[in-house]
This record gives sequence, structure tokens and C-alpha cells, in this order.
Amino acid sequence: LWDSVASFDCRLQLGKLPWLATAMAAAERSPDVVLCWMVRAPDDADPVSEVLSVDQKSEMRERVAGIRDDAPPPRLFVTLGKDIWGLAGSLHCSCGLDILRGLCQLEGLTDGEDFLDFSSTGSRENLMLVKQDLFLAFLSRAWAREKAFSAVRPLLNEDGTCPFSQASPVHLGFDEAIAVHYLELMLGRGTQDKCPLAMKYLQGIARDMQLSQQPYFRAVLEDRFGLKADDSVLGVLQALDVPDSKVPRNIREDLALGVAVKALELVQVMGLDL
Repeated sequence: LWDSVASFDCRLQLGKLPWLATAMAAAERSPDVVLCWMVRAPDDADPVSEVLSVDQKSEMRERVAGIRDDAPPPRLFVTLGKDIWGLAGSLHCSCGLDILRGLCQLEGLTDGEDFLDFSSTGSRENLMLVKQDLFLAFLSRAWAREKAFSAVRPLLNEDGTCPFSQASPVHLGFDEAIAVHYLELMLGRGTQDKCPLAMKYLQGIARDMQLSQQPYFRAVLEDRFGLKADDSVLGVLQALDVPDSKVPRNIREDLALGVAVKALELVQVMGLDL
């Protein structure tokens, strides 16, 4: 992957990243996104006349319309910030738009400066031009989310229901439903009536788990938003559970999934009679 990113002419194909295909396909409620990723162009790459500015988005959109992962990208140079960037390839990410926008929100990135958003309201496939560093950050974020889901899935009941649900089963048919379910239970909301013991397990473990025990989230959150490495995960999630939180919901969900894994492992061994 890193050799490919270093090459201006390379093409990154979703089929070569099976873990990413799984992560994106499972989150059914988020729109698709086509990431057209760019690298910084050499100073002598092309005449200035070939470089498009941010106010020429319609022409950029026409050039990348119909772009495919398995074909060479069209010739395109754009000015973002102080640098000229050249289109290097594309990646079609099923259900990836929320992850990307959440990442931009977390890092304070802006349209026209760090990326170019061609998305349209209500579309199932949206298109964005992103710089190389944002593209790599997206891959890292998608990997972290898939890692969280892959740890929880085997701990659900065979029929896909939550082990905390008792008289009335709670079916978790896809990954996004799993993420929402356990974050809401952690915060004392959601299907408490169907999973009456869940909050006791989840909050008990989250109270004893420090942010430093979750390396990815420590790297993302430490020393930001008033959070420290020795804060409890429960305290972190409660502190971030505010209107207009600067931390995207999907990151908070994934942090809660780390707790859910420990709780479900305990239930698997001990049952619900602690």
C-alpha cells in the first residue's frame, strides 16, 4: 500500500483491500463515497494553464465523472491551499461517507482547503477529491472501525441477537446497528427494557478501563477536548455525549465497542447472573 501511495501513477482498488470492503459494505445506512486521492505535484509537472482552481468545481466534476478504480485516472491538477495537487487514483467505498466526514469534522478540515466535496444531497454515491494524507487517515480510520466490529461479531448469539437481551430478543442485523446498540446501552438509553443488565456490565467495565488501554482512541483523543490518558472510558463517553459534539458519533461508537467486547466475553463465560 505504501509503495503504491508513493507512486503518482498507481491505482488503489477496493478488491485489493478485503478488510476495507467488509468494513464499508456492512455499514448500510451511510451513503457511498468515491475518494479521488491526490498527491502533491512536482514544481515542474505542468504549465500553470492546466491547473484548476477551487472555483472551477464544475469542470473538475466533469473530468472525474465516471472514474473507475480499475482504469487510469483522468489528467487533473488542482490548487488546494498553497500547493498544486495531481489526481493519482480512486477508491469506491460503499457506505464510507460518514466515516470520511466524521474524520474531517474531528480534524477541523475544510472544503476548498483540505479537500473538495462534490457530494449531492440524497445521492447514494458521492464524490470527493482528497489530499494524500487525508486518504491515508481514512484508511486507518476504516481499519480501526472494522477491527472493532470484527471483535464483537463472534460474541453475538448465533442468530445475531444481543446476548444481553432476554425475554424479547434484540436483533443486530448489520454493523451500524451493533455500534448504535452498545453505545446507547452504555449511556443508559436504547433498549434498556429488553437488555436490563447491560448497563451494569458495560458501565462497570468502562469505569475501570482507561483511555490509555485503547491505543487508537488515545492517539486520536488524548490532550484534546480536555481528555487525558488516565480518564475512564465511561467518563470520556459521558463527557462527549453532548449536542454538537466535536467528536464524531462513529468514533464514540467504536470506543464503546471496545468495552462491549469485554462485557460480552464476560457474559459468554459467566452468564448473566453476576
